[in-house]
Amino acid sequence: MISNIKLTNFRSYKSASFDFSEKTNIILGKNGAGKTNILEAILFLASGKSYRASDRDLIKYSENTASLIGKFDERERNVKFNIDKEKNYVINNSKYKRMQFTHTIPVVLFEPEFMQIIARGPDTRRDYFDSLLSRINPTFQTNLNKYKRSLAQRNNLLKSRNFSSEEMFVWNIKLSELGGIIVSNRLELIEKINQTISDMYSELASKKHQIKVEYISKINAQNYTNNLLKGLEKNLQLDKETGFTSLGPHRDDFEFVISGKSANISASRGENRTLLLAMKIIETKLIKHARDIAPILLLDDVFSELDEERQGKLIEFLYDNQVIITTTTITPLMKGVSGKIIEI
Repeated sequence: MISNIKLTNFRSYKSASFDFSEKTNIILGKNGAGKTNILEAILFLASGKSYRASDRDLIKYSENTASLIGKFDERERNVKFNIDKEKNYVINNSKYKRMQFTHTIPVVLFEPEFMQIIARGPDTRRDYFDSLLSRINPTFQTNLNKYKRSLAQRNNLLKSRNFSSEEMFVWNIKLSELGGIIVSNRLELIEKINQTISDMYSELASKKHQIKVEYISKINAQNYTNNLLKGLEKNLQLDKETGFTSLGPHRDDFEFVISGKSANISASRGENRTLLLAMKIIETKLIKHARDIAPILLLDDVFSELDEERQGKLIEFLYDNQVIITTTTITPLMKGVSGKIIEI
């Protein structure tokens, strides 16, 4: 839980401080007033990164440095960064260059761009599921980073067009081993999601539906490591011609299926919104179970994306978490929520 945040030269804020209720907080203001910047600052303090910009872009225009100070469960943490140097984190009076998994505070962000993950390309869906895994599995991000570095090395070797079979085999082995771990984690996550997503969606839609998430890959997921190794060796000439690795977790996809049909093809706008709202609720539950703490919910203008019935379902769910909502108007349903209104 966050009780206070102070921003200095962060985004549109020269200097500002905000106090929060342990229940629901509604940040009310016009478009462009800086509401989303507050959510971004909370997420940055909690996770060490922004969801929409580089560190340089977070610093107020014409300034060289910025800082954030937040109080979470009565413990203070701050981060300072400038245009030319790395970030510095201070957590419980200890200084760090990077925020490790154990330093992060569970947060779930629901923002309008999330509504587009079904319609957009595979990279958007991979990023979402990998981000969720990185918040519930302490080793996943490390393995994903290793895979990306190995992938870059293999691609550089392909572009050089001057390599031995032994050199390439080394990177094929590394990619296959790491790829197998990553896909195993992804499949475990999908299995957990599929255990509850039909019931969650049906409750939100007030009608029984069968929903599932499927993993899409050119590689047979059974014994993915060995199958990827064979595929990399088989596709070597193609990869050499293009200069890129054509197989692996970085090419795989996730598909949402409603009653046996791909959501991307057949789902209505309302069905997509219900599906993604169900995903965010499941995401919250998974993080709470993995970290043994209820995450802070950051809802960026999502009520405008939902009809009144789905707003009501969302509000019912909010009561067990600290919630910070941005909005341009207070809806009738919001008026019944206990908490605090912050006008900016």
